[in-house]
Amino acid sequence: TCSDSSCESGYKCVNDVCTLQCPSGQLECQSSCVDVKVDNLHCGSCGNSCSAGLSCQEGVCACSSGESRCGNQCINTQFDSKNCGSCGTSCGEGKECSSGVCQCSQGRMECSGDCVNTANNPKHCGLCGNACPAGQLCSSGKCSSSCPAQQVNCSGSCVDTNSSDTHCGGCNKVCLGGKSCANGQCVCPSGQLDCG
Repeated sequence: TCSDSSCESGYKCVNDVCTLQCPSGQLECQSSCVDVKVDNLHCGSCGNSCSAGLSCQEGVCACSSGESRCGNQCINTQFDSKNCGSCGTSCGEGKECSSGVCQCSQGRMECSGDCVNTANNPKHCGLCGNACPAGQLCSSGKCSSSCPAQQVNCSGSCVDTNSSDTHCGGCNKVCLGGKSCANGQCVCPSGQLDCG
């Protein structure tokens, strides 16, 4: 036989057996009292575990504040160029996501729906629609007959292949996957590793 005083703390004697008694608002899950409103291993009910990246909020597995659930990932749609403003809305080439809106990346201008670098685009040299005459190149926003030192002619554009994300280390060598060009090599942003 048992009595409440003979049972461990948190247990009460019920039908001569010391039984776990959970406080109000908690459930017994695997011999422990848990708050299923906030417990990531028992969210909403015993054994309902939240997957990586999600946390238990009011008994539901959800993304952190400021993030949206896109498939099985939590995404900040204010700054993600593959999910800009909403899940699945992808920004095109040369665009980035800012405050949930696709905009031309810094140093680019929208010309006829495309984001172009008017500093070296022979069709939009210096400003939209300003095409260089046949045989001339666009360099620093001006039509010219040759590229300055340290720049290479890539299809009529004078580019620095040491820093151009679309001509990195040579013409038409594009940096992908969020990488940028540094010293002619596509590299990951600071603090990130290339795991591909």
